[in-house]
Amino acid sequence: MLEHALSPELENVFIVPSNEEAFVTNVVTKLNTLKAFGNKVSVIGLTRWQRFKNIDPEYYFNLELCIASPFFIDYHHKDVKDFVLKYREVYHTEPDQMAIHAYDVGLYFLSALMDYGKYFEQCIYNHQVDLLQAEYHFVKWYQDSGYENIHVDIIKYYEGYNIFRINELDKYRVSVSQSFE
Repeated sequence: MLEHALSPELENVFIVPSNEEAFVTNVVTKLNTLKAFGNKVSVIGLTRWQRFKNIDPEYYFNLELCIASPFFIDYHHKDVKDFVLKYREVYHTEPDQMAIHAYDVGLYFLSALMDYGKYFEQCIYNHQVDLLQAEYHFVKWYQDSGYENIHVDIIKYYEGYNIFRINELDKYRVSVSQSFE
């Protein structure tokens, strides 16, 4: 069925809005096979796919998987490298995603408290901090509601086993090309 839906001239983008591991494994495996036969195929999936155990991760790179995620750790970034080294030095272990998340949350809200005082929520729209794995862009939809972070990153798996935020890829290419000049 998937093969008959392919266009030989165009990029075939499949959106698979499912978190059912067995279904996703089946679809991704078939799409990877179609790509191996020379078809132009890519996939848009869900964040939870990163935790699936039954899919060969190589398929994600072959299919240039794109997912939306509120968190992404770019291990090429200098601040992330510095954090990991300092964490290893202090705790004698690797930081997990929760350690990095805790650092980001603490840095963001404690710096807001320091910059704006105890009523920092009134200025939260203007508060920008360079964090390790997330960005915060808060909105308040109603007068009596709380604040919601509306930022999301689009992450793409690229051939060569690289994963980047789509908007960060051009910055990375520039920095890599400059380092070879």
